[in-house]
Amino acid sequence: MAMVMLALHKGGDEKNLEPAWEFVKDLARTGNIGRVANSDQDLTTSISSGETCIIGAAQFIAMELARNFDLQYLNKMDKETGFRTFVYAEGWCVLKGGHTDAAFEFANFAIDPENNSQFNKHIAGVPANAKSEISDELKPFAFNNEEMDRYAYLPDWSYLSGQTNEWMKRWEQQIAPLL
Repeated sequence: MAMVMLALHKGGDEKNLEPAWEFVKDLARTGNIGRVANSDQDLTTSISSGETCIIGAAQFIAMELARNFDLQYLNKMDKETGFRTFVYAEGWCVLKGGHTDAAFEFANFAIDPENNSQFNKHIAGVPANAKSEISDELKPFAFNNEEMDRYAYLPDWSYLSGQTNEWMKRWEQQIAPLL
């Protein structure tokens, strides 16, 4: 996602990462890339040890760190700064079958405002039901329509997932040797 953010800042997007690749190559040649995280644990260790001062992480990681450290969230910064928040929404559907009624009963239970609020509080997710209460800890991650337009970017997740292997190979061949 960092590459997509850089591409957006440099005039590209997830389907045109070339501006990001060129920028990262130039940056790597200067020696100004000190660490590349390979896992959520790498992010947590790096920021909590003071090795790095900015990370791009899922909200559950940021929330866990904020419980122990004084953090400033950068997820509501104007597009011109180069920082963007990537929004990912999961969903599911009820297929026709022998237990359709039970599936709808469960769906209605899960989307009930109170149930949806409690569930999302425990998984560090923003509730899907607009009538659900958002915990104080999650409020920095909830966006109204204006904030979505101002701060967020909804990439083509299907396209991204299809490119991951190719991009990882490219990173290993073109960027990693420069670090």
